[in-house]
Amino acid sequence: PQGFNASQALCLEKTNDGFLWIGTEQGLLRYDGHKFKSFRSDPFDSTTISSNYIRNILYDKHGKLWVSALPDLNIFDTKTGKSKKINIPTNIDNEKKLDIRCMEYDEKNDVMWMGTNKGLLYSQRKNVHLNQEIIPEKDLASGIYDIEIDDDGVFWLAANDGLWRYDAQQCTVKNFHRPNHNPNIRFDDGFLSLYYDNQNKAIWIGSW
Repeated sequence: PQGFNASQALCLEKTNDGFLWIGTEQGLLRYDGHKFKSFRSDPFDSTTISSNYIRNILYDKHGKLWVSALPDLNIFDTKTGKSKKINIPTNIDNEKKLDIRCMEYDEKNDVMWMGTNKGLLYSQRKNVHLNQEIIPEKDLASGIYDIEIDDDGVFWLAANDGLWRYDAQQCTVKNFHRPNHNPNIRFDDGFLSLYYDNQNKAIWIGSW
């Protein structure tokens, strides 16, 4: 289609106004069904996205487009086309640079969840402020690659050290490993993606 100026689409999100947003390695694209409009980083303009490598995009009920523009997190206003880089608290963004690998929006409780190389982060309601959710027994270094929330509000997390079932309300944690898992090898599972089948109450797991 005319105006698609990237070699690959990394993520997709449709907003309430009918536009399709596409994250690429060369910026953010908006598609209206006929043509594309490109939004790219400009180091001399702080209202543009902070990076052109768009790994994840997710839309919340307040009309904000959350954009993981490596290595940063941006909030993009779909009406004005302006972006704001979110400051990462120093207790989270220390030593090793934060890498946001996935996002999951809990619309019922109005919470944006993010899986990162430093565990699980979240921001509640309209005002954006990142907090860290500490999961008992979970090694932060293994990171989180994907998040699903089931009908009971239980978290399912895909990570290098297995599949994690986390019930924040009951404060319970359970860790599952792949068949033939070697306990002597750190991060032996390599779980990368999840899909929650709510009809059959099943979790599907993608791994390397």
